[in-house]
Amino acid sequence: MSANAAARDRLVGLVCAVLTLLTWSGFILLTRLGVRSTMTPPDLIALRFAIAGTVMLPWLLRHGLGGLSWPRAAVLALLAGPGFAVPAFYGFINAPASHGAGLMPGTLPIWTVLLAALVAGERLTRLKSAGVMLTIGGIMMITGPHVVDAKAGVLLTDLLFPAASLNWALYTVLARRWSVAPLQSAAIVFVLSGVVCVPIYLAVWGPRLLAAPLDDLIVQGVYQGLVATIVSLLFYMRAVRALGAGPTTLITAAVPGMVTLAGIPLLGEVPSPSAIAGILLVTAGVVVTVVSTNPQRGSQAAAAGRRPRRAAARTDT
Repeated sequence: MSANAAARDRLVGLVCAVLTLLTWSGFILLTRLGVRSTMTPPDLIALRFAIAGTVMLPWLLRHGLGGLSWPRAAVLALLAGPGFAVPAFYGFINAPASHGAGLMPGTLPIWTVLLAALVAGERLTRLKSAGVMLTIGGIMMITGPHVVDAKAGVLLTDLLFPAASLNWALYTVLARRWSVAPLQSAAIVFVLSGVVCVPIYLAVWGPRLLAAPLDDLIVQGVYQGLVATIVSLLFYMRAVRALGAGPTTLITAAVPGMVTLAGIPLLGEVPSPSAIAGILLVTAGVVVTVVSTNPQRGSQAAAAGRRPRRAAARTDT
């Protein structure tokens, strides 16, 4: 690849990483707005899987499970489907968007690191441990005031966000362990989740979605079923291909801060000083964790160790 082509590819990757940041932040803001207005979590969950499952059905019919067994496919669909969506969407009933941003995408790298250590035997370094501790401190700052003030409803919904993040991290670790490609796993998750969740929704709640205002139905349907699922996945995959997983995740670590700032004018949710401090700590924990797991660091260090002393001296000057 020529220098101009490489620079152009990196620019495209950077744009896609920023678009991923925007789509993830928009998912949190729109979900909070949806459950505060005309829709309930079951409505949004049904929209998510009905639309995304329909779009991904041709892919699944063409490629099948890609060699994955049905039990493993069911596990992935359960974790990343209702296992993520149910606690995530119900969490926004009482908790503000800033809490969801700090406690859901903010804890995802931490869960992934801990699960990788337990499942794959990856070493938990001091830097990774520091990232975990920073994130735990941030969680305590966000949820602590609700324990003191006895706001059980907000505390309970706050704890749903790390549960959703844990299920997504389990899905991520297992999909990587079973060598499932991103689009393949997305097709499995959305189609199988739609096959299960949509009939349950119709059986329990009926066609209640038809009573929602048409503009809300269109906005939430397009965003929940397409943008926050398939489109954001494509943006993320393209960014990782151009920039690497570490830099891409560092960019998306800005989700808690962006959602917190955007939630003030859009939702009228002004975070408390404790919540702001907690979000900053969670973001710092994400950055430290991602830096500690960036594979380029190890290769660069090894290359520097093999470099001749004279060349190293010229680089330092």
